[in-house]
Amino acid sequence: MNDPALPPIPPLAQPTYAPTPPPTGPKDQGIALILELVPGMFLQTFGIGNLYAGNLGWGLALMFGYWIAATVNFLLCFVIVGFVTWPITWLAFAAAACYLAANKARETQGAAPIRF
Repeated sequence: MNDPALPPIPPLAQPTYAPTPPPTGPKDQGIALILELVPGMFLQTFGIGNLYAGNLGWGLALMFGYWIAATVNFLLCFVIVGFVTWPITWLAFAAAACYLAANKARETQGAAPIRF
């Protein structure tokens, strides 16, 4: 192996591959809305439709933001005001989550976003 008469064996070079992003196609606006409202109604979890549509930051912000707001509203229920503020918070998060998810889904389809 260490015979001085033989030339040294070069190390084998490993081929390098550039990472490719996962394929993503256009997202359905209706599925994004359903994924926002159904878990929001039954699991108190908003943001899943935004995650589906590709809005990772907004999806996680809505998810954790609603859980924090729901915790505060739960504590406010002990002084009665939470029974008024919790439904208002739920409606506000539902509207914002659906708007953001629908816009991102439309954007993946190449359509113009919805404006107020």
